[in-house]
Amino acid sequence: MAAEDKLIALQRALRDMGRVLVALSGGVDTTFLLRMAVEELGPNAIALTTRSPTAAEDDEAMAVTLAEALGVRHLLIDANELEIPGYAENPTNRCYFCKGSLYDICDAEAAKFGLNPVLAPGGRFSASMLLALQTPSAARWRRAMPAPATARACRR
Repeated sequence: MAAEDKLIALQRALRDMGRVLVALSGGVDTTFLLRMAVEELGPNAIALTTRSPTAAEDDEAMAVTLAEALGVRHLLIDANELEIPGYAENPTNRCYFCKGSLYDICDAEAAKFGLNPVLAPGGRFSASMLLALQTPSAARWRRAMPAPATARACRR
């Protein structure tokens, strides 16, 4: 699938979702996805960034700056991965714990606003994987969040 076709499919999928919450880290992937959501949905797109002692100090400031530049409502939620059982031992699957916590937070906040949670991967995932829905993360799949059209649109 050509890049332009992928973009059109993503735009269509976002419109089909209607109202979305995008997890914004401030990285390229999440910023791109948020920009697309804002362009397609306007005020029906909301960004969410977690504050954590495990995150780099610049992360929150970057996310705030980007959300302001895009003119999007931005939720800042406190999170502490170190409180998640198993995370502090720094196992090889620590991303499972961290992402699982992020998904729980996004689920809860999206429900408060009647939004569909859309999570950009960030971290170690490549730019070609626009949505966490298509990553092989056990945390992602145990949630089985709906939005298969969006995942299909971005996977090809």
